[in-house]
Amino acid sequence: MNFTTHNDSEINSIGTGFIGEIEADYKTLKKIFGQPTEGDKFKMDAHWEIQFDNGMVATIYNWKDGISYNGRTNGVPKTKITEWHVGGHDDEVLELVKKALEPKKTFYSIRVVLAEDYEDAVRNVEDNYFNESNPLCDLVLTKEEILKIFKRKSTK
Repeated sequence: MNFTTHNDSEINSIGTGFIGEIEADYKTLKKIFGQPTEGDKFKMDAHWEIQFDNGMVATIYNWKDGISYNGRTNGVPKTKITEWHVGGHDDEVLELVKKALEPKKTFYSIRVVLAEDYEDAVRNVEDNYFNESNPLCDLVLTKEEILKIFKRKSTK
């Protein structure tokens, strides 16, 4: 599900409350949700506001463990915090935040080109498919190489 953050537009997070916790490092949260606000500079050192496409609002923040609340001697720098509170109006936002933090999977497409010999196959790929702006990748393999990849035996 897509989302916007306080970095994109103003988000009304008034009335959100603690729902649960997530484990993530500061760098990951910053990469996914952008620069945090400084929180209230008392009980919070970092604070993100997120609005999902379905209209639900979530907040992510540290709570009473940072330098703002505990001082430089006992407080944890925000860049070292790994347990974060999640707030919202509905329990579902906790799952939406967790889903947003899941690593993105990349899928690849492989096109098989049948030809009489290796040179014909390469020529076929070069003449018909190769385009530097095309994200597809062509592989030219022998039948034996294909069977080895899929660990199947030939049934000639």
